[in-house]
Amino acid sequence: MRNNLGLALANSRQAELALGQFRKVLELDPSNEMAQVNIGFTHLLRAELDKAIAQFRSILVRRPTLAVAHYDLGLALKQKDDLEAARSELRRALELDPAMAEAHYTLGITDWQSGDFESSAQHMQAAVKLRPEYAEAYFMLGTALKQKGDRMAR
Repeated sequence: MRNNLGLALANSRQAELALGQFRKVLELDPSNEMAQVNIGFTHLLRAELDKAIAQFRSILVRRPTLAVAHYDLGLALKQKDDLEAARSELRRALELDPAMAEAHYTLGITDWQSGDFESSAQHMQAAVKLRPEYAEAYFMLGTALKQKGDRMAR
């Protein structure tokens, strides 16, 4: 319950209140991984990238197979313009959870930023296959296909 409230507060830009809720969850259950992830996510929303990165790395030391922590770490690294490290974390998230449409999308954006339009298009295709209503992924798929010279959508 507090975890959900904390997420709602974080998404409505009330980060301090959100962090308070996540800390209360951890007082009752110190091993609650989602509260730990949500603390990192809140730092990410606030553009406190070093804090977010440290939080996600701390989680991954204890639980290296937590796909969402790899994904969120990839987002934070991408925002710091560390594209190679971001790409590595996003790939790991997809190894652990191939159905994570957001990881395909973010990896596709990262590949696009690096000029790898073929890989970008492949990840965008995977994202829309997993989530057919993913408008942003359709847009980026078209962009990547156009930039690689493919005028025919697949």
